[in-house]
Amino acid sequence: FELAHATSINALPSNPPLEPHTGLIAVMKRAVTLKLRGDALIGTVALVAGLNLVGLPLQDTALSRLSELAQIEGLSGNVNRILSYDEQQFNAFRPGIDRVGSAADIPISGGHAYVIEVNAPTTLLLDGRGWDNVR
Repeated sequence: FELAHATSINALPSNPPLEPHTGLIAVMKRAVTLKLRGDALIGTVALVAGLNLVGLPLQDTALSRLSELAQIEGLSGNVNRILSYDEQQFNAFRPGIDRVGSAADIPISGGHAYVIEVNAPTTLLLDGRGWDNVR
């Protein structure tokens, strides 16, 4: 999924079409529960150079933490940081700077999105099954 690039929030379209590689960030005035239905996407995720909003479509048993995600083919040596949100703030895991197992190296889970910053375009090939913690 790609994160839209814009110089200001006003430059973004107000009602963009939802397509297979569309990612959205919503700023909410109050908490709501949004349930979406569908099948897990095939495990290929195309990334552009720069910021990408990524929801991992499959639970890959080889990936349990951000440090492991940063080492998969396409990201290893190509990723600057992976941002996550913990309901209060964004946190960054920076490969080569943050230690494996540190507080920044959080567990990966379904139903969450991550902002992945890469230096060059790449495609992630994920293997696994649909997440069972997302209802």
